[in-house]
Amino acid sequence: MRLQWTLASLSLTIAALLYLGLPLEALSGFPLDPSSSYLSELAASDQPTSLLFRSTDLVAGGFVVLGCLLLRGRGGRSDRRRTATLLALAVFGLGTIADVVFPMACAPSASARCAAADVAGRLGTVHMLHTASSMVALTAAATAAVLLLISVIRTPPGGTPAGDTSSARPRLVVLWVVVGVVIASSVVVTLLSVSSSATGVLPPGGGIAQRLQTAGISAMLVGTPFWLRVHDAGSTSTQPPVPPGRSWMLTGCRQSLSSLDRSLLRRRIMHRQACHAGRSGRASTKASGSAAYASASPLARASTSHG
Repeated sequence: MRLQWTLASLSLTIAALLYLGLPLEALSGFPLDPSSSYLSELAASDQPTSLLFRSTDLVAGGFVVLGCLLLRGRGGRSDRRRTATLLALAVFGLGTIADVVFPMACAPSASARCAAADVAGRLGTVHMLHTASSMVALTAAATAAVLLLISVIRTPPGGTPAGDTSSARPRLVVLWVVVGVVIASSVVVTLLSVSSSATGVLPPGGGIAQRLQTAGISAMLVGTPFWLRVHDAGSTSTQPPVPPGRSWMLTGCRQSLSSLDRSLLRRRIMHRQACHAGRSGRASTKASGSAAYASASPLARASTSHG
C-alpha cells in the first residue's frame, strides 16, 4: 500500500506541475497578455505554443486519472466520501484531456476578429465543445475541493493522542487555504467570464484570477494524497476521539475504577485468607481432642463413652 500511495502522490505531483502552465508561459516569453487571457488560449489551434500546451495538458489529465485510480477507495461509509472526492478529480482529469481533443479555434485576447466570431458563435463545434469541457473540468475541480475538505474535517486524524490535534491542525489550515483559493477564484473567473460574454475577452485582471485558480487546483492535486492519508488513518481508528476538555475526566474515571478494582481484589484475598485460617483452626482443634482422648486411661475412656 505504501508503494501504491507513493506512485499516486508522484502521479498527482507531475500532473500539478504540468497543469500549472505558468512556468511554461514564462519560458515562452508570455506570448499573450496574462492579465486578460485564458491559459487555454495558449493551446488554441492558431497559436505557435499550441502543441506544447496541448501536450502538457494531455499528460497532466492522464496523470490525474492514474493518481485517482491508485488512490481509489476500498468501501465503507467514510470511504464513500473519499471515493466521491477521487471521482470528481478523475472527471477533472478527463475534462482536461477533452480540452486537448477539442482545442479553441483561436485566441480571442489576441485577435478582435476571433473575439467577435466567438461572441457570434461562428467558431465551430470544436470550439463550443472546448467551452463545455472546460466548464465540466473546472466544476469538477471545485467539487473535488469541497468534497476533500468534507472528507478530512469529518474524519479525526489517526495516530494522535486523545484530545491532541496539534499535529493535524497545520494540515487542516493549509487545506482550508487551498480550498478557499480554488472556490474563490472559480467564482471570480465565472463571474468575469459571464460579464465579458458581450466582448469575448476577459477584463483586465481576469487572466490573473484564472491563473490563481490554476495554481490552487495544482496545489490541491499535490496535497490530495497527504490529506486523504490523514483521512484514512482516522477512518480506521477503532475508538472515537476524545474532546480536549474531557480527557482529564476520562483519566480520573479510569484511575477511580483502577483503585476500586484493587480494593475489591484486596478484600477478596483477605476473605479467602480468613476462611482458610478458620478451617485450619477447626482442624487443629479436632486433632488435639483426638490426641487427648487417646492418651486418657481406659477407665476414663470407658466413663466418657458411657456417660
